[in-house]
Amino acid sequence: MDTKAVNSLAQKNSTLPKQLPGLLLACAIAAGATVLAKMPFNSHLHISGLLYAIILGMIVTNVFWKPEKQAVVAPGITYASKDILRLGVIMLGFKLSLSDIMMLGWQGLVFVILLACCTFGFCLFICSKMKLAKSTTLCIAAGTTVCGASAIAAVAPIIKASGKDTAFGIGAITLFGTVAMFILPAAFHHFQMDEMVYAVWTGASLPEVAEVVAAGAAVGSSQVETFAILTKLCRVLFLIPLSIGLCWYVARSNAQTSGEATTVKLKDVVPMYVILFLAVVIVNSTGILTPAITAQLKNAGAVILAIALAALGLKTRFSEMMQVGVRPIIAAFICALFIQVFAITGALVVFG
Repeated sequence: MDTKAVNSLAQKNSTLPKQLPGLLLACAIAAGATVLAKMPFNSHLHISGLLYAIILGMIVTNVFWKPEKQAVVAPGITYASKDILRLGVIMLGFKLSLSDIMMLGWQGLVFVILLACCTFGFCLFICSKMKLAKSTTLCIAAGTTVCGASAIAAVAPIIKASGKDTAFGIGAITLFGTVAMFILPAAFHHFQMDEMVYAVWTGASLPEVAEVVAAGAAVGSSQVETFAILTKLCRVLFLIPLSIGLCWYVARSNAQTSGEATTVKLKDVVPMYVILFLAVVIVNSTGILTPAITAQLKNAGAVILAIALAALGLKTRFSEMMQVGVRPIIAAFICALFIQVFAITGALVVFG
């Protein structure tokens, strides 16, 4: 073994003890979040373990830990919120299958693509008009367009988003999505909506998969729940081109800023975890994995992502979040309203 390899191994061995306290804390919070998600009262709320993880992390760091006492857990929390987060994003691929798209038909696929493109573009437009920072803008746009907290967690390392921007994006989009989760079933009953229209509206507009499940199950129809989830999963697949596009955008922006040549090759800038995420989706789409193995991998991915989001919660201080001001909150609300209007209009036109 050469000297460089020995030094690298020694550095890793010396780093692990420093990371251990923070990792254990994140794991403990993730375990608590998993327990809460499985409690009887949550069968009505349908709040995912991932959301519980980041909420518990925020509570611990803001209520029980003072900033000056966090030094001992900081290395582990940083590791979990970056490296473990990337592994969690890769494992998300086991929830997706390209064959799911075909069940919606070409009309549904075209609708979801238009929805994603128009929503992302609208979010960029509104946030730029309100003069928000690029990282805040992209967190809001990714979370609104694709899949809430998971999408923000996936793009945050690419765009170098701060913990403040990441936490704000997750918090704001989760809040508006939760409110919509209760409004949509009421609208279904009040207006006596067609089940297919409601299913597509739900899957196309709510940010979190758990919220889609809750809103779909609230009307008591298995068909509604199935097609709502299918629509949502088609939106989640948009995470692949979005991540690759953001990699190219960031690299090009950095090249322009430094005065270097602006020719950027995707193969040189796309992070390995994005490539592996795409590879997992393709493997999962082939059907070579048995349902039992896929289920285990999904569960493992959920645990890993819960640990990472718990770490993100631990890095978030409310005092820092409040520094973003009122404008980002208004922008996030307008974006949430846009996707609701676009989704219900498109669902009525295509499936009504």
